[in-house]
Amino acid sequence: MKKFLLFLLLCVFLFGCHIKSTTSAVKAVTEIDVQYRSDSTAFSRKYSTEVKMRPILNYLRWISPYGVPQENPDALAGDTYTITIHFSDNSEKVYLQKANRYLQVDGQAWKLIDAENARTLSRIINEMESDI
Repeated sequence: MKKFLLFLLLCVFLFGCHIKSTTSAVKAVTEIDVQYRSDSTAFSRKYSTEVKMRPILNYLRWISPYGVPQENPDALAGDTYTITIHFSDNSEKVYLQKANRYLQVDGQAWKLIDAENARTLSRIINEMESDI
């Protein structure tokens, strides 16, 4: 009987460690806010449809920030895009693109981005009307 109880406890311990939660939350993008500022103009857009959110999300995956800039982007003039990604769990992620050369994610250190590739964002935004 003691062997059986020991075997049963061992089974519960081993299998209990491998039980996965079936209530894991899925985090989905629900909305994207884009704000643009330059010396002479400013506008904002809201996107909530998958068709319009997808190009922006793909752009953010594709842009590939690298290296640390020698200058301080906060002190430089230039077009600024603030992209706020809203998630289904009420969290958000904020991307700041400045002068088509710098990208900052959630207030972390600025990174360099390729200027030619960065111009893609303005084309995407200019071709899509706001959903709201």
